[in-house]
Amino acid sequence: MANNIIVASTSVPFAEYVRKNVEQLTRMEPIVLASDLEDLKEKIKRYQARLVFLESNFVDIATPYMMAVLKGKNKKVRFAIFSFEKVVSEEVERFYNLGAAGYLNYRDGLESCLKGYRKLLEGKDYFPDELEETGASCHFADYRLGELKQQELTMQDRELICLMSRGKSAEEISGLLHLTYETVKNYKSRIYKKCGIKNSVHLLLFALYMGLISSEEILKAAFGEGGELMTKGVYGDSEE
Repeated sequence: MANNIIVASTSVPFAEYVRKNVEQLTRMEPIVLASDLEDLKEKIKRYQARLVFLESNFVDIATPYMMAVLKGKNKKVRFAIFSFEKVVSEEVERFYNLGAAGYLNYRDGLESCLKGYRKLLEGKDYFPDELEETGASCHFADYRLGELKQQELTMQDRELICLMSRGKSAEEISGLLHLTYETVKNYKSRIYKKCGIKNSVHLLLFALYMGLISSEEILKAAFGEGGELMTKGVYGDSEE
């Protein structure tokens, strides 16, 4: 069965609410729910989904590499983020540059969200009005083309940059992405060569400039949960 829509959320009430709203606009097209990563991946493949509404709290899913994994061979599927939290421009910018087709926030009101659903169902992009100007999201940096394309970074390259910029070691990354330690080291060397990066400080500045990580994430990685400066294992090049 083709052309299905999927609503993915860890909260069943949220998912049901979004499904009902979308059903108001398309009664003929099947809408299915997904509750976790594996469930979502399987349903994208089984139902040949064309559009996935992904709750913003699915942070681990909303990354370039993970989106590519979820898509698999179904390159036509599009992802749109929905949230019930207060909209933050940096978050919208992040999702946009991760490849999201839209961002809907229920704090803007139901009518605004329904407007967004209509556009997305028509195959258009949609982002909050305060971040749009004459139909284009030009109030925030757009890294979808430009330098990322020039550097020829793959989805996995960008994923690794995000993880390394958050202070993750090669060993931690190998566990998170199910890759061998040596494979991660090789990918890291390849990224440094592509981007003209010589050390982890350059990598951090590159990630900030390209909008792959926020300053808040860097501070969290550097100081840890307790607010004390982490002096070992964060942004060091001892593993090279």
